[in-house]
Amino acid sequence: MFLSKTFMGLAIAFAFFICVFLRGVKPPLSKIKARLPPQLLILLIITLICWLPNIFFSSDPLRSVKVVLRTFGLFVLVCYFWVLMEDRQIIRQAFQRSFVLSVALVSLFACLSKTIHPGLYFILHLEPWQKTPLLTELKPLASLSPILLPILIWLIRSETRVWQVASFLACLLLIVVLVLSGSRASVAGLLGAAALSSVALIICRPSKVRFAFMGFVVTFSMVVMFWLRASWNDQFAFTPMSPEITQLFFPNWLIDFQRQAIWQFALEKWTTAVWFGIGADTINFTGGADRIIPGTNDTRFMPGHPHNWGVEILAETGILGFASYVLLVITMLFHAINRFISTSNSAYLILIAISGGYLCSGLFNFSYWSSWWQFSVLLCGAFALANVDYKDDGHEKLF
Repeated sequence: MFLSKTFMGLAIAFAFFICVFLRGVKPPLSKIKARLPPQLLILLIITLICWLPNIFFSSDPLRSVKVVLRTFGLFVLVCYFWVLMEDRQIIRQAFQRSFVLSVALVSLFACLSKTIHPGLYFILHLEPWQKTPLLTELKPLASLSPILLPILIWLIRSETRVWQVASFLACLLLIVVLVLSGSRASVAGLLGAAALSSVALIICRPSKVRFAFMGFVVTFSMVVMFWLRASWNDQFAFTPMSPEITQLFFPNWLIDFQRQAIWQFALEKWTTAVWFGIGADTINFTGGADRIIPGTNDTRFMPGHPHNWGVEILAETGILGFASYVLLVITMLFHAINRFISTSNSAYLILIAISGGYLCSGLFNFSYWSSWWQFSVLLCGAFALANVDYKDDGHEKLF
């Protein structure tokens, strides 16, 4: 997302039409049903059914039905890419090498734009006349790091020597982007990816090394917490006295009060439509969403979305939509962990890490309904699954 959304959409469309031209549509789609576990397929259908009723309570029904159907459409599209990558080694290899190159080049441009001259960023966005310093422009790319880094780390040990070096450099550049952006949500995502994959490793084959790694993750998490507390600026810790903000869920130094005020506002809106929600992707159009949070300069009670996928889905699709989605996620994670335990296949571990990174970072940043955010995590997960049965001189096993 260092590049524009239009560029991303064009690249996806180009890749789809090339795949259709080479392989057609019917053969891969007929294999999706056979590849998906029956429980996940049933839960997907249940989630879709539970998400559709919110359109009758939505302030913009067309917008709500569009984002719901688009979400499932993206899932089908990514499943199509998954089957193609799984069946054809050349497609899988082309994806992973273009993946490494694109992450490395985009991260390099991001680092140069932030440290040397912002004009490089605006040239890529076809706005060469802009010369203002970059503020939040790097956060979308940094937010992708929890789902990109697991794949890059895996490629370091599974590719040829040249591509191993390229993957390592891409990792370093992406970490630099993360540091330069100062994105706390991305750090939370990395901790989530490390914690969930550590739990899977320990369950799979307990050993002193794995327990030591889990201890490292816990220790690192505590260090991050202390760093957040020590580096917190008191001026941001101000909690305004206002009827709209009755009580904070977490300490200010951990999660800023603005974000907690946004969550509280969203939960209050949820109480007006408990079972089916107020309508997908419409909470920023509800009454009071444009009001400024007391104690801030220009932060609204709902600046586009709640900055938390759980709160967003609960408020906009209700208890039924939230419960069905959480059950789907838990079932998917249980299946991945169970398969990892039984096979020790590193591809499942990568999928687990991607899921942990996405779910944890999504608790603090972009809208769940954002198409680029959804497509990115789905495509990375599809690539991991495409490598489950891939045999490459024994590199498919971690143990």
